[in-house]
Amino acid sequence: MDFKSVQKISGSTYEVKLPIKSQFGAEFRRFSIVLGAGKPIPSYEEFILIVQDLHRLNDDQKCSTHVTYVASDGDTLPISNNENLRKALETRGKVLRLIVQHKGETLEEQFGYGFSERLTPWGFVPTPGIFISRLLPNGLAASTNLLNVNDEIIEVNGIETYDTEW
Repeated sequence: MDFKSVQKISGSTYEVKLPIKSQFGAEFRRFSIVLGAGKPIPSYEEFILIVQDLHRLNDDQKCSTHVTYVASDGDTLPISNNENLRKALETRGKVLRLIVQHKGETLEEQFGYGFSERLTPWGFVPTPGIFISRLLPNGLAASTNLLNVNDEIIEVNGIETYDTEW
């Protein structure tokens, strides 16, 4: 179904149900949007509100999540405006598959970038560094206690990291 056919359906006198399957974490919800019989395509804001209410998201969750759809080629693409919503409706398969996700962590949160203080002849100077933010519970580093969370990585394979550009 292409966009022109979606536009034709929304302006027609008969109703067509567009099936949608939405996932938030491990929770799946199915619903349909009824087009035709004079009903227009919902706006981005209306559509997102429908999806958020369907998953019973609270105000904090509504602000910290975003909605994506799975395109026919398997790519996950965002729905962030009216144009993206129309594209999702036109390129869907039999069912439009949505994924509601929490917004990602920043690189600093994800990879543990931060600052440490180094002692120089002029006193302590804040210096950017790379820190361990998490360890696999049964991994080699955790089982040998050679590395711990919040440890700073000073060098890797003989290469110092304190002057490394990210």
